[in-house]
Amino acid sequence: MVASAGRDVSVNSPFAEALDCNLSFITGGDGEWEANTLSGYYGGDSARSGSPGNYEESWLQTTVEGEGMLTFWWKVYSEQGDYLEFYIDSVLKAQIDGWVDWQQKQYNISSSGSHTLKWRYIKDSEYEDGDDDGSVRHFCRSGQAHHPRTRQIGTRLPTRMTQPAE
Repeated sequence: MVASAGRDVSVNSPFAEALDCNLSFITGGDGEWEANTLSGYYGGDSARSGSPGNYEESWLQTTVEGEGMLTFWWKVYSEQGDYLEFYIDSVLKAQIDGWVDWQQKQYNISSSGSHTLKWRYIKDSEYEDGDDDGSVRHFCRSGQAHHPRTRQIGTRLPTRMTQPAE
């Protein structure tokens, strides 16, 4: 099956809220991503991949300008060989598979100009069992004001992220 060109999602979309950022997104492939409020790291929101069939994919993409540090959390529930991947400017930076709970990822963009960020869930044909999706949460860039949202009035959520060990 040929992946679709994608569907534009505006800055005020559920994705901007679910990822705690003020960016526009495009989602597409064989199973579009959705804003999910059932499982998340901070306050319950996340963006969750669609559930593509065998040899299919589901992706979420945005564009950022300039240099800076990117930080996000991600998780995946998949069979071995089905991956949640992250790309910067079409270069694969990381992939996870299996049952991986929330992990923080951090990347430095050291060049000016526009940069395309893409999360892709890709499925092989071996099994169609259990949860088959990946999720992304709490995306931020250095220099970007960040205020995680909460569903409980009066509850303050942590805004400080720890630096990964090197």
